[in-house]
Order: sequence, then C-alpha cells, then structure tokens
Amino acid sequence: MDEMEIVENFRLAGMAPRFGALLLDDLIILVPLYLFIVLVFGITVISQTIVLILFLSYLIILPVIWKGYTVGKKIMNVRIVQDDGSDVTVTIMLLRELSAFSLSMIGIGMVSLLMVANREDRRSIHDFFACTIVLEEPPHG
Repeated sequence: MDEMEIVENFRLAGMAPRFGALLLDDLIILVPLYLFIVLVFGITVISQTIVLILFLSYLIILPVIWKGYTVGKKIMNVRIVQDDGSDVTVTIMLLRELSAFSLSMIGIGMVSLLMVANREDRRSIHDFFACTIVLEEPPHG
C-alpha cells in the first residue's frame, strides 16, 4: 500500500506526514510554550495544566481558523477536514483532540498509530470519533 491513498477524490495523508506534523507542532509550539510557562510559574501542577489547556486550545482553534491546518500541518502540507470534505468546526476539533488526548492517556494511542499505518482509509480512532480525515495537499509554491 502506498504512503498516500486516493479515496473518493481525496489524497489521504499517511502516517509519516501526520507524525511529522505532530512532531513539528510539538517542537515549534509546545516546547517553547512549556519553557515559557515553566519560567514564569515554575514546575507546578498549575503550570502543567496551563500548558495543557493552551496547547489543546491551539490544536482545536487554529485548524478552524486556518482551514484544517496547524503550523506543523501547514509545513507538512496536510490538513484535517470532515469526512465529507468540509471544513472542521470547533465542536469537531474539540471532539477530535479530546478523544486523541484521552486515548493517549489510557495507552490506546499506539492502536491509533497502527490504524493510520495499516488501514486503507488512514483513519485513527480519534478520526472516527470526530468524523474527520487528514488530507495530503500538494506543496504550496
């Protein structure tokens, strides 16, 4: 199976660009955010909670404003859309990111990764919860 599958006129993003986008978001947004909050508040439960809320807010709100992109997704040319191809909403992104976070907390995150790697439609568990797919777009030049 190719890294990218074409299903119903959508080019579905495979595991590598999805993981790359997540890694870039972590390096570009989460790490500096974490360092800033820790410098201001120290390493406390409150600072950890602030970082979590701010990063989840970034993952939920930016794709709504940026038509499915985060900074990492924009760099990797992948974006989130609803499974009918329409733009995501705050409700959809809230469901998607909270389910992804919850699944990773209970150790099911690896199952989601395996699903993206092995399913023809490249959907993870949180994609099913939120009725989303991740598309690979041609590079913007």
